[in-house]
Formats: sequence, C-alpha cells, structure tokens
Amino acid sequence: MKTFIARMKSLPRLYKQLFLGWLICILAYSCWGIFTENSLNLLFYSTITNLILFPMIWIQANEKEMGKRVDSPLEYFQVTQSHVILGDDSLPINKVKRVAIDVQKDLGYCSLPFNHVKPGIFPNFTFCASDYDALKAHIQKALPSVKIVT
Repeated sequence: MKTFIARMKSLPRLYKQLFLGWLICILAYSCWGIFTENSLNLLFYSTITNLILFPMIWIQANEKEMGKRVDSPLEYFQVTQSHVILGDDSLPINKVKRVAIDVQKDLGYCSLPFNHVKPGIFPNFTFCASDYDALKAHIQKALPSVKIVT
C-alpha cells in the first residue's frame, strides 16, 4: 500500500485526476447497484465514465501548452560559450541553427523545433508577449549565426 501511495504522489496531476474520476465512477456504480438492487448496462456505464473523464483530458491538454510558462525569458534562455540552455534542457551551441519565436495575442512562444532532446520532444516555453522584443534581441546578440524564425 505504501508503494502505491508513493507512486500516486509521483504521478502528474492529470493522472491523479483521471484516477480519482475513475474511482468516483466505480464507487457511484457500486453504490447504485447496492442501494437500488439494479445494475446498469455496461455500455451506459462506459459512456457515463467517458463523459466524466473527457473534460479532464481536454483541460489537461490545454494546460500542457502553458506548462512551461516562464516569468523571465531572458533568464530562462541562457547561452554559454558551448551550450544553449533552456531551463533543464541543454544543447551544444553548434547544433542550434534555428530558433522559433512568435507572439499570439498576449502570449509569446519560443522553441528550438529542430533540436529534439528526446524523440518528438524539443525545448520550448511560453512567456509574456511584452518580453518578445527583449528576448529576440537577446537571442540575436547571443547567437548571431542562428536564424530566428517568426
């Protein structure tokens, strides 16, 4: 039981919410069956469970875009003599050829789309749109040979 609780604590928030939602559905179904002495159709139960869990998945997908929201993009995007560092991700400076930076409404977005740290995963973050010009100038100064894609 202790290992189960330890594993639950280490899970991302989405998985905890999904597990809790699933557990509530199971308990509700069990209570329905016990107190009414009726059983629900498995297809009906599956539909209700999915209707409850789907909004949580949708919310998490939208929150994932904001997961790496930083307050100070100039501190988050660091350049040393040999590496480009974005938070916990570090890439050799000679591998970085392009930096994508853009603004949509009041949200800025910066990524290294051609530098994967894991298959399908590349360094990125979002920031306040008012910091766009300062970040772009910082990148141009620190990495003059890099093409900035906007």
